[in-house]
Amino acid sequence: MSSIGSIIECPQIQTDLINQFTQTNPLGARVKQGLGQFVQSDLNTQGFLQRALSPGRGKLGKVELLYTPQYSIDEVANTAVKNCVATDVDGMLSTEYDIDEDQGASISRLFKWKDLARMCKDNSLWFAERIQAMMDAAEEKLNYDIAIQAAGLYGAFGADELNVAANVKTIQTRKADGSYNIKGLEQITFAMTNAGYSGIGYVFGFGEIYNYMRALNAGCCANDGLDLGQYAAQNGVLYTPDRFIKDALTSGGVEGFLGMERGALQLLTYLEFEGAAAYDSNENKMVTMVNPKTGKSWDFIMNRDCGDVSVQIKKAYKVVALPADMYKTGSQFEDVNFVNAFKIVNP
Repeated sequence: MSSIGSIIECPQIQTDLINQFTQTNPLGARVKQGLGQFVQSDLNTQGFLQRALSPGRGKLGKVELLYTPQYSIDEVANTAVKNCVATDVDGMLSTEYDIDEDQGASISRLFKWKDLARMCKDNSLWFAERIQAMMDAAEEKLNYDIAIQAAGLYGAFGADELNVAANVKTIQTRKADGSYNIKGLEQITFAMTNAGYSGIGYVFGFGEIYNYMRALNAGCCANDGLDLGQYAAQNGVLYTPDRFIKDALTSGGVEGFLGMERGALQLLTYLEFEGAAAYDSNENKMVTMVNPKTGKSWDFIMNRDCGDVSVQIKKAYKVVALPADMYKTGSQFEDVNFVNAFKIVNP
């Protein structure tokens, strides 16, 4: 076996692993990472905050988000007596969003053209494949970081929500006999409604929650006499597998998963070489490059040094959530930000 830092020289017969095994790419397997893909999707964001923070051309700023909590019924008097002079002063709150341009993901590799001369594969083709592989790794690191950061951004549930400790709600997916407990899904959807979700709730996790959601969409459970697939559809929850968020929220052997409303988490990114900030010559490049698999841009640096080529792919980013003080103290939705953590504890 050759080391990863060397080029395999061209013998009389040389072929790719991909061409000799399986009909798909055996080296293309990636951990399920649905949360990161969802947060970056058009479904989750219109990009207004992103464009304000990083408008392009390599520029970077800060965004101060202004908002005023809604009034509660406790602030409404029980009388209709005329009051010509109000004494309660109104005002605004604000939260600032910014990003550290040095925090994110990067991957660098050195390509020695002298070594490539002894390789069977076409140099430009192999070089392009390596750049794509670097992008794939960087994208996976980005999705991992989205999960890790999201796991620290969940807020409160609605007032009087049961089985909640430290803003984490416990549910059961199975009964004592090991069969699936449809009440678990009911508890998830009620918790989202009770927290003020205005639309469909999205669930991200892996392991037991994956098996549970698949079972609810698979058929009928004789113990309950219900079509579980129809039951799941009526509850209005959409599930996407994500191993990273499961690992981030699981502790002490107790599996966790995340629920959120569309738009509640946003990914802020910064590209150093966007637009006018780019530099492109035959020998050196500092530009942005689009990953054809995702449509997302990355900073791309290529430096030629006496025939050898150094390549770096990088991007600065940060996950942010809605402000925790959108609702006043005592409100049904105090500390709610439409991102919620759950854990599974079965009998």
